[in-house]
Amino acid sequence: MPPLPSKKHLLDTLEAVGSRQTDYSDSGKHKVGGLSLRVSPTGKKSWVITARRPGAKNPSRFTLADYGDISLTEARDEARDFKEKLRKGIDPVAEKYKSKAVARERMANDFAGLVELFIARHISKLKPSTAIDYERVVKKVLIPSWGKRSIVDISGADVIHLIDTEESRAPVQARLTFAVARKLFAFAVERQLIPSSVNPFTGLKAPAVPKARDRVLSEEEIGLFWTATEAIGWPYAPAFKFLLLTGQRRSEVAGVAWSEIDVEKAEWVIPADKAKNGKAHAVDLSPLALEILVDQTKIGALAFTSNGDKPLNGWSRAKKRLDAAIEELRLKANMSEQVPAWRSHDLRRTAASGMAALSFAPHVIEKTLNHTSGVTGGLTAVYQHHDYRKERKAAMAAWGRKVEQIIGPAEINVVPMKRDLHY
Repeated sequence: MPPLPSKKHLLDTLEAVGSRQTDYSDSGKHKVGGLSLRVSPTGKKSWVITARRPGAKNPSRFTLADYGDISLTEARDEARDFKEKLRKGIDPVAEKYKSKAVARERMANDFAGLVELFIARHISKLKPSTAIDYERVVKKVLIPSWGKRSIVDISGADVIHLIDTEESRAPVQARLTFAVARKLFAFAVERQLIPSSVNPFTGLKAPAVPKARDRVLSEEEIGLFWTATEAIGWPYAPAFKFLLLTGQRRSEVAGVAWSEIDVEKAEWVIPADKAKNGKAHAVDLSPLALEILVDQTKIGALAFTSNGDKPLNGWSRAKKRLDAAIEELRLKANMSEQVPAWRSHDLRRTAASGMAALSFAPHVIEKTLNHTSGVTGGLTAVYQHHDYRKERKAAMAAWGRKVEQIIGPAEINVVPMKRDLHY
């Protein structure tokens, strides 16, 4: 068994000898007998101790920790502790399994603890855009509702009450909440943290698909919206305008990175890991959209951000301020009817409707918005590989001109060659 060096830079470079698992025995004046660093042919390294457990005839090797988790000094302390327990007649291996069982039992009775494990072991492996939605649900809905409760005490009636409450507030959100919570309890069952008999989702059906919204802002409402954005200020004013002009999803606009923008081409490329449908998407920018973008002060990697590195996440508060500003403008203009309620996502539908009114075909609009249902979804999508890039560019340009016409004369002064937005 080769000796174990004491210097970290030498430990970092240790390899398996002859492509076989190799144990490097602790050496030097501070060595602990039986301690070694096991190196596998794959490069994995673990601290192991060779010792005889109570009642065993022969010594065995036991893993103390992964190499990257503790230092050589800490591994020696762990080894000494392991051997001291054996000297006192305590079986450290049995003790370790018992502590894990206690932890599992504690987890089974701790909803907040289960959520932490769910985030670390499941949500973290999802596509980024999906992970953001899942984590928002568990932190904003599930934890406030059940965080202080024992998981085994949560019943089907509790689930129904929560989903009914969410459905009355936001039907789409209710379906997502149901899906995330159901997956969380299935995760607990799969990891044997709770028995399947206490899964509160057994026999429950997901909420019905809500009726599709058809809210589209009229030209008069677009004018009010555009003027009102000035009242909410940076960074949400330009972000809301960019939503209307591009028709892209709010989560995608919130995360626009300067590295995704090509000013010369007037193009924004949304990477696949940011797009909701998992498909990279090139967005052609109208002169007005490009002007809004290049006017942003660069304070970090993102275009629409308050601190430079985190996407905007205060949309709801900003939308309330925007609604108040719209109402104030309506009253000043002596308009008799209030502006009907609308959501940020309705700006995407307004853009689509506007392009349709400008005589662009449905399949071109869907490609422009990176939407994969309807006319280009299903079997058609399998064969429909043409990206309609020329038509998409024309649609975005025409929609930009239409918005300019609605809001009045706008000074468009973009000189791509003089503005470099790349890092």
